Amino acid sequence: MNTTLRVELLGVIAACACIAGCGGGGTGSSGSGPTNPAPPASSVAITLACPPQIQIGVTSPSTYVCTAKVSGTSNTAYSLVLTGSGDSNRATLDANTGVLTPSNTNTGSVTVTATATADSTKTATATVKVVDWILTQSQSIGVAIVNGDGTGYTTILRNAYTGTNNICDQVAWRPDHLAFLCNEGGPYGDGYVIDIYQTDGTAAGTTKVSSIGSPPVSGGTVVCTGGPCLFDSANDARFSPDGQTIVTMAVAPGGSGGFGGAVFGVWTVDASGKNAPVLVYSPPPSLHFDVPAYFTPNGKQITFWNPANDAIWIVNADGTNAHQLIASESYLPAIFSPDGTALYYNGPDGVYIAKPDGSNPVKILAGNITNNSGYQLVGLSPNGKSILILNNGSDLYSADAITGGNLHAVLVGSGWIYTTWWY
Repeated sequence: MNTTLRVELLGVIAACACIAGCGGGGTGSSGSGPTNPAPPASSVAITLACPPQIQIGVTSPSTYVCTAKVSGTSNTAYSLVLTGSGDSNRATLDANTGVLTPSNTNTGSVTVTATATADSTKTATATVKVVDWILTQSQSIGVAIVNGDGTGYTTILRNAYTGTNNICDQVAWRPDHLAFLCNEGGPYGDGYVIDIYQTDGTAAGTTKVSSIGSPPVSGGTVVCTGGPCLFDSANDARFSPDGQTIVTMAVAPGGSGGFGGAVFGVWTVDASGKNAPVLVYSPPPSLHFDVPAYFTPNGKQITFWNPANDAIWIVNADGTNAHQLIASESYLPAIFSPDGTALYYNGPDGVYIAKPDGSNPVKILAGNITNNSGYQLVGLSPNGKSILILNNGSDLYSADAITGGNLHAVLVGSGWIYTTWWY
């Protein structure tokens, strides 16, 4: 992590020799009797590690943690506080656990200071960015991040259709927004590989850390080699809420290949790639669906579009209780709000919000996904206040998640036809 650290080290403390009148525990000016030895020269150092950025509206205690280390003394205790002006408006800090919790709305930077208990003059500081980042992708340009208000556009991974690796057909955040996955498909990629990248929001700080798929990948760590955990095809992969599992549409080895294989369907695989994938649901052999699936906020279920009857379905993550959720809808699954109280989906004539069971649907934006006209749902913000939508199949907008109002452009005219949501 490229966390900016300012570490102040305690220099060597010179020990003065105990002489007559030096109050160092001697017996007096006569010099008779034992004396306490002078403390040895020593140094105390404290270091602090924090995540480089935290995403507004996302609480991830397992990741958004600051930890310090004290050396040079047997007392390794330390305290943690937020010290910057206005920091409390952007994040809160649990001094006991080191967990940072970002604001739902305010971006900027916060400063965390660790103080060594052994010597309160010794501190270490870390600066953490509080961000509102959308991840988006263009086949002609690459992967980019942009702020939720449409500012701060930055390309972090470039695509080049030259037969080289790192060609992303789709991208998706890990929920903590410290990493993202890249689906490499088609003749210009690695052969339907799911790559995972760490990022700090810069091109220099975007690094491939692992790959899941076939064939083996050069330039990255292949965490899934040989055996049943290699996919022939993987599309539209997404992380689970805890970032430990990936759901994908795929044809696994053993099928007939292409989109006619009987094992084409909804699969889950460990994000580590260490275990074989699990087939969650497979439609009839003659059908396929090259669209994303989504975990519910608690990670216990998965929504997907079922081509068997052109409807949105839901299934337990272990493959049980697959059933229709919303009838006769168009090609994309449903996305739950972060708190699980609402359901969003693309109907045949626009973007809808409904109750979690699909009842009481209300159209909030007009659109037609069949001919790429009007507005189409892409995803939700982590705080559930905004939806991310495509306008006419290419321009990226956001809008109020309840009413569909307050439309504003995020990216326009840049060919960003493949996008991911904040959450």
